[in-house]
Amino acid sequence: MKKLISILLAGCLFLLGACSSSSPSTGSEDSLSEIESSKGTSSFSKEYVNSGKQQKIYSNEELGFSFKIPREWSADEYKIVVSHGKQQEDESTYSQIDFIFRSDKENPLLRIYVVTSKWWAQYGSDYDSALLRYLGKQGDTAYCYVLPTDRSYLNYAEESAAEIYASMVLSSDEVEEAFTIIKKKDTP
Repeated sequence: MKKLISILLAGCLFLLGACSSSSPSTGSEDSLSEIESSKGTSSFSKEYVNSGKQQKIYSNEELGFSFKIPREWSADEYKIVVSHGKQQEDESTYSQIDFIFRSDKENPLLRIYVVTSKWWAQYGSDYDSALLRYLGKQGDTAYCYVLPTDRSYLNYAEESAAEIYASMVLSSDEVEEAFTIIKKKDTP
């Protein structure tokens, strides 16, 4: 009898572990849409947790913006990756938020940059406006974005990947409508 209870308990723990690792409400990095952030202040709204066809919103209080995820985007088709670095021109810091297709970091569906307003004023206009587009600014922070230059996607292992990728690529109008500057979370 004890052996049967042990087996049932082990099975329940296994199922509980499997369910919690696939649930977006756990906040783990194994959730359907991965979020990597140095300070862990990136989050999805309650609407995302409810999923389905309700509006999903990626919100990053540390960087001061939110982005409405298109309703058509399936959570298992994209991941959100946050990285940080320094600009080559003036060594100022920047953050890069990539909305990547599946696990392909080389083909982001959207890349949002959070840069200093000073960098944007000095160097932003040097970039081709068809590539790097301005979203707005808040204090010393400016926001801009990059979209894929081509809607095609080459993945010979799965023919339908190109169609899915093309259906997920956004227009500039869609990005600008979905993007909102929010009050930055104060850092101690």
